[in-house]
Amino acid sequence: MLENDWLLRKDSLLLRDALCEFLEEYYGKIRFLEEKTIGKVRADMIAVLPDGLLGIEIKSHSDTYTRLADQVKGYNKFCDLCYLCVGSTHIHAEEHIPKEWGIILMTVRDGVTFEIVREPQKRKRDVLKNQLSFLWRDELSAICVLEKMPKYTSKSKKAVCEILISRVPAEKLKFHLCEALFERDYTKFEEK
Repeated sequence: MLENDWLLRKDSLLLRDALCEFLEEYYGKIRFLEEKTIGKVRADMIAVLPDGLLGIEIKSHSDTYTRLADQVKGYNKFCDLCYLCVGSTHIHAEEHIPKEWGIILMTVRDGVTFEIVREPQKRKRDVLKNQLSFLWRDELSAICVLEKMPKYTSKSKKAVCEILISRVPAEKLKFHLCEALFERDYTKFEEK
């Protein structure tokens, strides 16, 4: 890896850490998921809130909007709320995203500061079915048990998701989804 590549990666990680701290302070209870593929794109950040999933697409000063349309489609299929986090050079950011997306402005001077210039609006489209695909098989089984249903161990993950959607009210299922993601133990995955 070239020195400049390493510096860019290091700056990117520092920026993400600072953004995570800002969002933790703003939202309170929040958990950031490992990198996730959403549709045909990889999300910059997906965060779990008590009542839904928050998507954050980051465009630094050197980024362009070339892939943003496809990225927006991916986020819109999986997230209840979405933000575009942009550097101050992206003064026309709102022209490139749906009106329900929020905008976070990042300024890099002696450190990084963030300002929410437009709040996101909860999306009307139902994304719960896609969100359930983020859960591991044992997490889906645990929700089944909580709902006094069989674990459906002989059924596919997709089939279990469909059963849950058909039998559990959406608001309650969303609560279970978020709790499962908050409680996720990645060491169990590493052991497997």
